[in-house]
Amino acid sequence: MTDLDLAAIQARADAATPGPWTLGIVYGTVMRSSGGNIARDSTEANAEFIAHARTDVPALLARIAELEAGRDELFDGRVLARRERNLAERDLDAVKESTDG
Repeated sequence: MTDLDLAAIQARADAATPGPWTLGIVYGTVMRSSGGNIARDSTEANAEFIAHARTDVPALLARIAELEAGRDELFDGRVLARRERNLAERDLDAVKESTDG
C-alpha cells in the first residue's frame, strides 16, 4: 500500500461543500442538505457513493488519526518498557557482581 497524503485528503474534505449530502429524488443526483446539486451520475450506486463520501471521508480520517495515536502510545510504552528492562538487568548484574565478590 502506498503512503497516503492525509493532510491533502483532509484539505480537500475541508474545502468541499458542507454536508451531509443526500441522494436526491431525481435518479442519480447528489444534493447538499441546503439544496442544490453536487453531482449527477447515471448509476444509483455511484451517486450513493458520492453522497456518502462527504461524511465517510472525514469519519475515516478521524479514525486513522485515532488509530495512529493509539499506535504511537503503544510504541512509546514499548520503548519505556525496554528502557525499564535494561535498567533492571543492569541492577541485577550489579547485585550478582556484589554477591559473587
